[in-house]
Amino acid sequence: MFMRGAVRHTVAAHAKKLRSGTSFNQLRRVGVRFKSAAAVQGVSAGIPLNSEKQHATKVSPDGRTRVTTFPNGLRVASEENPGHFTAIGVYVDAGSRYEDNSTSGYAHLMDRLAFRNSERFTSAESMAMIEKLGGSIMSSSSRECIMYQAAVFPHDVSTAVKLLADTTLRPKFLSDDVEELRATVPWEIQDVESKADMFLPEKLHEVAFQSGTLGNPLLCPLPRLESATPDSLERYHRRWYRPERIVVASVGIAHDELVRLCTDNGFADLEPQSSGKDTTPTRPDPAAAGVADRSWFRSILGSAKSSAHTTMASGKSAYTGGMWLDPKADMDFTQLYVGFKSAGIDDEHGLYVYAVLQMLLGGGGSFSAGGPGKGMYSRLFTRVLNQHAWIESC
Repeated sequence: MFMRGAVRHTVAAHAKKLRSGTSFNQLRRVGVRFKSAAAVQGVSAGIPLNSEKQHATKVSPDGRTRVTTFPNGLRVASEENPGHFTAIGVYVDAGSRYEDNSTSGYAHLMDRLAFRNSERFTSAESMAMIEKLGGSIMSSSSRECIMYQAAVFPHDVSTAVKLLADTTLRPKFLSDDVEELRATVPWEIQDVESKADMFLPEKLHEVAFQSGTLGNPLLCPLPRLESATPDSLERYHRRWYRPERIVVASVGIAHDELVRLCTDNGFADLEPQSSGKDTTPTRPDPAAAGVADRSWFRSILGSAKSSAHTTMASGKSAYTGGMWLDPKADMDFTQLYVGFKSAGIDDEHGLYVYAVLQMLLGGGGSFSAGGPGKGMYSRLFTRVLNQHAWIESC
């Protein structure tokens, strides 16, 4: 249970960072805002491509999705769905759940340093390329993934891949950029802490997973921000941006063309983990946890990790639960969040059940704009919001 006085401000663009994203152990939560407490008592096929390096390619049972694994372990996935735009992204298996005290918040900093200086482009050149491309180009970090994404016209895919490759594989961490983060990140943190609908989901994860992992902060703590250096960021990049932890995925492009673009821009040349025991945390194996693996796509994307990878204790989340209260007697509204442990992304059956339950209760987009009566028959609307005048929203 979580309570905190609400304050009304506009929501910052950083709201995406305060969602748990693809967390292995998701939390389901119910948010209620009411007046102050005083007023309330498959089938796969190996298809080698014609290239200098033979890549193993597998096709989904319906023939729409192809996944190619480079010799270094990096995976390239695509689905040919012709349209006016092509979506492409680079996804790194890293994030706040894997961080320790020395790197807490570094995924957030990597996100903020995206599309700046790299081996081939300066920050100004990268910005000029983005403006010329138009479309939608962004980066984001979550608890289990750092994402770099672009949606562009089909004839601009080559330029987009070039830009994504340089910002993910060959970034330059300059002192001026780090100093700029020291000036801007504190304002971002202050903005988040002033908005209950952004701050409380973070606090909810912190209390629910007190041993770390999914309870680690998404935003870089100020002490760690002050100690961050170009060298420490470079070490973080070398540790986590390895080919066996990277997936390049796209919709709206021929698979062979995507593989060629990835090869031309250095994804196939990225050095894999050197021999020897790797102590980098990984997500727990669903099979080892007794969870049936029914997803062809996930079985492919999860099969390329080196046998050297070991699942450390710090890589497995442990739900603890708890309570946090922050009384604000002078506020107009009190925010209440209640969270429960639920299925994670590796339990497909349980995940869909919880998703249906969430919509029945009124979660997700049930109360968003989009049509008359949307969400008016959900449980939270009919049994909570519509029954008690002192509840402002839920």
